[in-house]
Amino acid sequence: METLPTPAQLRYFLTLAELGHFGRAAAACGVSQASLSLGLQALERLLGAELMDRTTARRAVLTPFGREVIEHGKAALAALASMAEAASVAHVPLGGPLRLGIIPTIAPFLLPRLGPALRDHFPELRLFLRQDVAPALVDWLATNRLDVLILSLPADCGGAASTALMREDLLLAMPAGHHLAAAEQITAAMLQDETVLLLEHGNCLRDQAIACTGLLLREGDAAGVDTKVARRDSLAGFVASDLASLVQMVAGGEGVTVLPRCAVASALATVEGVVVRPLAGASRGIGLAWRQGSPIGRQFAAHAGPHVIEALGGAPAVMSAPEASPFYDRTALYAVGGGR
Repeated sequence: METLPTPAQLRYFLTLAELGHFGRAAAACGVSQASLSLGLQALERLLGAELMDRTTARRAVLTPFGREVIEHGKAALAALASMAEAASVAHVPLGGPLRLGIIPTIAPFLLPRLGPALRDHFPELRLFLRQDVAPALVDWLATNRLDVLILSLPADCGGAASTALMREDLLLAMPAGHHLAAAEQITAAMLQDETVLLLEHGNCLRDQAIACTGLLLREGDAAGVDTKVARRDSLAGFVASDLASLVQMVAGGEGVTVLPRCAVASALATVEGVVVRPLAGASRGIGLAWRQGSPIGRQFAAHAGPHVIEALGGAPAVMSAPEASPFYDRTALYAVGGGR
């Protein structure tokens, strides 16, 4: 029988390829540097080719063959993980460990209600949480460091399976004395001369705020898009990494900002001097993503998806069969009045 690489050997190699440093890779794998080196040498003997260029002593450099092996190694470990997941979920739905990633404009408002619901309904579930921006979470999912993501859709999920759960209104927060505070509803046209405070790059709510407030100009005017967004950012002189900071800036009269309804419902916007108004036609999709073929991802969607919707106080979206998620045109979804 042909001898195949072991999961440990593949994990050592992929970790070294990612970190580029033998000491850090050994620490990440929980082994000594000597054990890591021996495992890599055994993998090279098994494959009959060198994975590392050992003429560079200071850092880990892959050979061309080593770079080619990376994707094969990731696929092999993902397949093994799926097999282990299938065995686990065959006994009790959501009855074991689950690594859940959530974007920061959802996590603080979802988890206080979702956590207790999941513990009540799935007492054997062991939940491990990571909060980060969507691109980072997608990378963790692809490299088998997370099992399921809760994020805003559509998004570039790197070929992962995804399904929509619900749509959520986006609202506009402004100073209480703002001239638009008397309006029952705000349109993009009313914001053309306003300073719109934004989250920093990497947050999907930033892109959605740019689109639904009219900062995003018509397709084909890419230079105008860049200029206009840059002008608004420079006027504000500020971008934030979290919604609470944006709300405080609004309270200080520095501009207006876009908030998801879940944040407003959590009392984030109940800051003295801040009022919130509906933003015409503006909403975002919320859904799940998981690795293709992952049983635990499908189980989470089927069993925990309704609890996510309930915790966010939303109505279910029209559910479709999970599919691979390529990059979607965000402007088509989030243009004012153009939500799908």
